Amino acid sequence: MGHWSRRTGVQYASMRLMADLVLGELVRTYLQRVVNERDLTAFDDMVSADYLGSGPGWPGDRDGLRAFYQSQATLRPDWHIDVRETVEVGEWVAVRAHAGGTVAHDELGAGLQIPFLKAIDWLAVYRVVNGRIVETRLLSAIEG
Repeated sequence: MGHWSRRTGVQYASMRLMADLVLGELVRTYLQRVVNERDLTAFDDMVSADYLGSGPGWPGDRDGLRAFYQSQATLRPDWHIDVRETVEVGEWVAVRAHAGGTVAHDELGAGLQIPFLKAIDWLAVYRVVNGRIVETRLLSAIEG
């Protein structure tokens, strides 16, 4: 709910709502740096030590998530995420995105004779506390 300004007679958004908008930018920055730029220092800075993940094939803890991003850099060397939309509510940020790139290696790391392009549309929610991602729930991923 907004606050009413007696001086101007206009209702304006509360600071909490304005702060929530910052969370969407934090998640966008995280995806840009960690996935698109393959900057694992951003992972170290932005993911909480007590991180939890869930969803089909999604790593459940911080170590697993870091290993996932390390392997993605090899398996999908030009993988890129294009965030299409974010919605912020309290500590949560819903993200709708398109991801795609070249699959150059199989899941065991062996090079493919013929690399191929792959694309997915996905929806996930991130919980952010004290400027760090503490939880991710992958809700859907559809190959396109």
